[in-house]
Amino acid sequence: MISAQADTTLSISGPTHVEIGETFITTIDISDAQDLLGFDIRFKFDPANIICANDNIPGDFNFDFEAADITDCNNGSIQYAQVSYSPKNGNGCLFSISWNALAEGVATIRFYRGELSDSSANSIIFLPPYPFKIIAGNPFIPPTISLIAPEQVKVNDVFTTFVMISGAKDCSGIQFSFNVIPKDIICAKKNISGRFISGIEVDNVVDCENGYIQYAEASFTPKNGDGTLFTTDWIAQKEGTVSIELADGVLSDSNGEAITYVYSPDNNQITVEKSTQFDVNADGSIDLKDLIELLHIVTGIE
Repeated sequence: MISAQADTTLSISGPTHVEIGETFITTIDISDAQDLLGFDIRFKFDPANIICANDNIPGDFNFDFEAADITDCNNGSIQYAQVSYSPKNGNGCLFSISWNALAEGVATIRFYRGELSDSSANSIIFLPPYPFKIIAGNPFIPPTISLIAPEQVKVNDVFTTFVMISGAKDCSGIQFSFNVIPKDIICAKKNISGRFISGIEVDNVVDCENGYIQYAEASFTPKNGDGTLFTTDWIAQKEGTVSIELADGVLSDSNGEAITYVYSPDNNQITVEKSTQFDVNADGSIDLKDLIELLHIVTGIE
């Protein structure tokens, strides 16, 4: 049984970059095991043509026998189960997996399902491992562009959104435009360079009437790594839910060629709620009662 509130946790550790043809090991670790009598853990891995699982290897806890031992490269799946006559406690390696790197690319090992059992045959609640990525060889990994925005604001709030880049290589120019849908809930006030490119501002448009922003910047010095491309300051005009949608985007390298990228917004939908700035008595409306309550507070007269 899995839960985000569990004390017992599973995690995957191993190399994150291997060479093609290399044999390597990933370890399935457990922390805070309590009264653990058996386990049945399953993983999926993909693409299965990049890495292939060879063997499951027993870990540190000396279980008495194996109930399942499957490594299936055709379907990209793993299952390993062990049981013991005496319960186990503590931290350590639950089991390991031996792999071969077959081809260039990026592969991911994902928890599929699992069960931990105690000495009374009850399920132990645990936190499953996060997905684990392995780079084989030297594949091209496109940079990621993300939009970060607040999930909730109030009417008349001024707030900022961020357009970020991660994994940039030889980036010398950007041009991104976004549509605001619907266009009358929030209004863009200004775009500001994030100083990642730190070059010449080529274009800077904020158009509240049509719900549109655009920003472009170029540099003579190529940039690598992670950073903020630009930010936009907004004001929330009225209640509602609004989306900031990518209309078009271009990254350019030092030769002026387009760079392939992945767009992955962290949050592009914003809910604008009623302002409570002057709702002194917190009844959900701003009226004469709030003025009277404010006078009481200022004068001290009940």
